[in-house]
Amino acid sequence: MRRTVAPAASPPPLVLVALLAALALFPALTSGCATMRRAPAHSAANATSADAAVPFSGEYQVSERLATHPPRSIAVLPFSGDPTQWSFVPEDAAPTDIVRRGLYNHLAALPLRDVELADVDARLARAGLLSPAEVELQMDTDPRALRDVLDVDAVVQGRVTHFDRMYVGLVSQVAVGCDVTMTDLTTGEVLWSAQYVSRALAGGVDVTPVGLALGALASAWNLRPVQLLRETDEAFREIVATLTAHLPRELAPPPAALPPRLDLFAAGPDEATPGAPGSNATGKDNGNGTPGLTLGAGRGALLTVVGDPGARAVATVYRPDGSTYATLDMAPLAPALRARAVDTALARLAALDGGGARPGTDGGGAQAGPDARAAQAGPDARAAQAGMDGARVRAYLAGRAFYRAVLPVPPGAEAYGLTAVARLERSGGGAAQAVLSGGPLNLDGLPPAAPAILDAVGADQSLRVRWRPVDHGPGTAYEVQAGPAPDGPFGPMARTTGGRAELAGLENFAPLAVRVRAVDAAGNAGPFGAPVTAMPAPEPGLAALDAPGAALPETIARPLLLRAGDGPCAVHGATRIVRGGALYLGPGAVLRFAPGARLTVEGGALAAFGEPDAPVRLIPAQDNAGPGAFDGVVLHAPARALLRHVAIVNAAVALEVRHAAPELTGLRIEGAGQAALLLGDGARPVVTCSRFAHNRGMGAVVAEGAPAPRFRANLFLDNTPFDVQNFSSVELDLSANAWADPVDGANATATAATVPAPGRFLGAVRADAPLAGLPASCLDTTDGGSAEPTPQPSAIAKGVQ
Repeated sequence: MRRTVAPAASPPPLVLVALLAALALFPALTSGCATMRRAPAHSAANATSADAAVPFSGEYQVSERLATHPPRSIAVLPFSGDPTQWSFVPEDAAPTDIVRRGLYNHLAALPLRDVELADVDARLARAGLLSPAEVELQMDTDPRALRDVLDVDAVVQGRVTHFDRMYVGLVSQVAVGCDVTMTDLTTGEVLWSAQYVSRALAGGVDVTPVGLALGALASAWNLRPVQLLRETDEAFREIVATLTAHLPRELAPPPAALPPRLDLFAAGPDEATPGAPGSNATGKDNGNGTPGLTLGAGRGALLTVVGDPGARAVATVYRPDGSTYATLDMAPLAPALRARAVDTALARLAALDGGGARPGTDGGGAQAGPDARAAQAGPDARAAQAGMDGARVRAYLAGRAFYRAVLPVPPGAEAYGLTAVARLERSGGGAAQAVLSGGPLNLDGLPPAAPAILDAVGADQSLRVRWRPVDHGPGTAYEVQAGPAPDGPFGPMARTTGGRAELAGLENFAPLAVRVRAVDAAGNAGPFGAPVTAMPAPEPGLAALDAPGAALPETIARPLLLRAGDGPCAVHGATRIVRGGALYLGPGAVLRFAPGARLTVEGGALAAFGEPDAPVRLIPAQDNAGPGAFDGVVLHAPARALLRHVAIVNAAVALEVRHAAPELTGLRIEGAGQAALLLGDGARPVVTCSRFAHNRGMGAVVAEGAPAPRFRANLFLDNTPFDVQNFSSVELDLSANAWADPVDGANATATAATVPAPGRFLGAVRADAPLAGLPASCLDTTDGGSAEPTPQPSAIAKGVQ
């Protein structure tokens, strides 16, 4: 199975966690007195003239064999340490890795053959030495066995003794210490050892690990610690100088060939590449067992070196097996571009809150003492300190050079665990080199395959889409797009890491084409799979129903669906919906009734799902027909009846209800010749937010037998001779409705009366608490206008354009 990287929740362009954390936490002493080294433990007579030339703030020892039989090749073993003895552990890197890499970068500048750290770890793992403890045990029992494993003359072991930081008022203290030992693998003799603790005080220093975001030139730097680069570099120079001072002359660099200063070697996505995929730059495990920076096809890795000007910079990229993947000459940045990068960095610095640790805590998040909390700086002091930090950053960087090169990622390229080494060389001799901070590089230019959609099921205003995930390793995400047709246009609807998605907020009864593609963590987007068309609907299964055609059959004995796009459907005579049959009407659907035609629901189901701006319309076949042009709709013991936003115009009896409890919401019944709503025995409708206007014959509502209706928040306008006639044996409760008199040229709701006018009712009718108009809750369910809908653009199309 091909493996790739896992994405981060929300990563910056680049987080440099290894050397950069060392840059923040390994400042050299800038004040106090340096002490001379202690004489070698085995014999004070071994002191040489070089002893007096090595100022060192720690202790070290050397062996006679170092001068007579120096190693020609070395390897730096994994460092150990007890985290319980440290007050601070960075989130993104282990202190043991930080110190080990920092020391290796300086040892690698010596004229000795060295083994890259990743290669050392791989060789140890193949030998079954999987932890620092196992390596230490091997060194204690038989160090000579490591000569065959690592193919070197000597190894350097290390233990991190200090990794601390604390705030005391406005002053921060950083302490980093380690014990290092070089052992000859031929004899097992210790050639060199040193114990070193670096302590630095800085006013208002933020000592969080440096996150140096160097992508393209426009990327920002987060250079918050003002102890910065030079002090850190000097700290490692000081400890390594105790070794080089005792090497034979041919292995010690002459004064004229002192290496240039290489402050930083970093990598990030080449943001200058337009339209390139994204990248993963977390420095954590990316799902293929390889941490570091992963880049997708078309997005090169921008390699950047900060160091002495006037030098030649070369970056060499190695495969895990040690072979060379690429060698890149790094060109110095033009002054204007370098100045722009510095300005961007300082702008980011100025935008920070001026403090890395939260007030009342030490840099690692632990609570500081009472004195420290009392002395925390306020916002003004932190802002002033940030300004001072920025000035010091600018002053330091003014004398540095920026070198860069781009490692391309062609489509289809795959290379994981690449180690990059930068070398900075003076023209007159001397070189410095550094391993890329932040972990190895991973080049992933292979996009995932197209996922196949398993099904797309419509639900109320939503679609549930499932697909078969592709075999492309952890971290693969899926982009779901939708459009009104299989040929588009498509727009993004969802992004998920699973094999399913629910698209919500869709328009019911509007078919939707859905397609899915996979996007890996490196930003490579695969092809879209074949689109699948589905339809959101308020009830399951509606999308699969047949349309009735140009006219309704005389008997409807199976479910049918009429949508607006199917065109008007004719009702020619006495059409019946019987048991097992159903007629579903989508928003904007139109039934045109011939003279005398009637639709009776008797044992079957009728469900109309109109919308305020797209009501279902039941209208005469002739556009110029007057009141009573068709018989209307009869609900007689239906299995189900639901009418939402239905306009019935110019029927005889628009709606007759017997032995039924339909939900009637947003009705607009106008121009009825005999009655708008006829209620018989067993009629139990719930009528809300509806409009009964300009109905003649017997008026709007006529009740007989023993009905039990519920009317709330409806508008009655200009119905003659009565709004309500009650011939039943029960009192009709029409409280909390609006009653209006017609006024030429006026809005109907504007003329609503607070008390129903005399003569509006016949029979036992109660109309308490009349409304002055339809409540706000009805405004989005009925517009109170004419029965003709206003054409509206599709909500689906608007959502995906």
